[in-house]
Amino acid sequence: MKPEDTRNHLPGYLLVVPWDLSFVGGVNEVVRNLYREFQEQHIAVPLVLIPRWECRKLTRQILDGRDSLHLRMPAPPPPGRDFPKKCASFLAGWPGTLRQLYTLIKGDRIRVVNAHYPGPFLTHFAILKRLFPRLFSFTISLHGSDVIAIEKNEPHTSAVRWILRSADHITVPSRSLAARLLKVDPDTAGRTTCIYNGVAEDKFRLANDRNNPPAALPQGEIILHVGSFEKIKGQDVLLHAFKHVLQVHSDCRLLLVGRSGSFLPEVETICADLEIAHAVSIMKDVAPERIPQLMANAMFVVLPSRYEGGVPLVLLEAGAVKKAVVASDAGGIAELITPGRNGLLVPPDNPQALAQAMLNLLDDRQLMQEMGGKLYDTIAGAFSWKTTACRYLELAMK
Repeated sequence: MKPEDTRNHLPGYLLVVPWDLSFVGGVNEVVRNLYREFQEQHIAVPLVLIPRWECRKLTRQILDGRDSLHLRMPAPPPPGRDFPKKCASFLAGWPGTLRQLYTLIKGDRIRVVNAHYPGPFLTHFAILKRLFPRLFSFTISLHGSDVIAIEKNEPHTSAVRWILRSADHITVPSRSLAARLLKVDPDTAGRTTCIYNGVAEDKFRLANDRNNPPAALPQGEIILHVGSFEKIKGQDVLLHAFKHVLQVHSDCRLLLVGRSGSFLPEVETICADLEIAHAVSIMKDVAPERIPQLMANAMFVVLPSRYEGGVPLVLLEAGAVKKAVVASDAGGIAELITPGRNGLLVPPDNPQALAQAMLNLLDDRQLMQEMGGKLYDTIAGAFSWKTTACRYLELAMK
């Protein structure tokens, strides 16, 4: 059978995200890996749909090897100024959007619509699901900060709750987040499934490739943190802890890697105020493919987050290269890390405890090596993108 014939017999799987996949971030990393696994395993025909205001008509192109679609998907306006006028504009446009989405689903034989990081733009899919219940299986994937937005009752929360009620399945990346979602939205009971994220171990084998030298790194023993520059990631706690570590191990260097965010200026200010700027390096908006090299050249990885919705990708990636980790006991982290066995956990917002945990690893290199090896054993096989993609598809096709 020719490859195109095989493809014709596979279910279409539409991944919907609210932003461009070129952006650095955890949600995009999940979607990129799901797309790759569906394609490489030949278990589904993946497509990506991204709302784009300038596209009144559905457009299609290949972007970074992915079949990518763009369409204007206006959200219903929240109550407020000029609400009647905005509502009339929305109602005038949504029939055309619905018609184009319906045609796409039928024409490409899409069996599953999987929306990540839900927002009001998904109203059109929720309407289609109510009008044509058997047209497609509707899976909504929550990742953490989207649940926090519901808790805070942020704008459009009512629309998001209504959209969630239209979903056949809801996925979350940790049992902790499932419990949190159930508490804030009891209507999700019975439809929520925990599917852990994975790690692309083949990508991390490049870390030892001599023909792929690492980027310029600070001199000294590197402690690595990877996370977007937002207060919830706890870089301020890490900097205060690192000041204590530096007093004992003056040759250590802290490398902060992450997507530019609102907390970055504060991070830079804290470095200056604590007089540790000489020992701290910041790398912004680093492409995911560069992370393996950085991890391979670090002593260990630190994640002092105030909250994590799922099992953080950075900890899975650290395990893939056998690096020990120190992390806060927050959200889904404890579902991966067993304290004292495959990593060290400390209370969130506790720089003293964080500093002591880092010193424990620096003062006991054998412990550091053993924990890295045990973390590798934990993730091997159990946390693969292949397994994750299969679970997503199996859930939706029930």
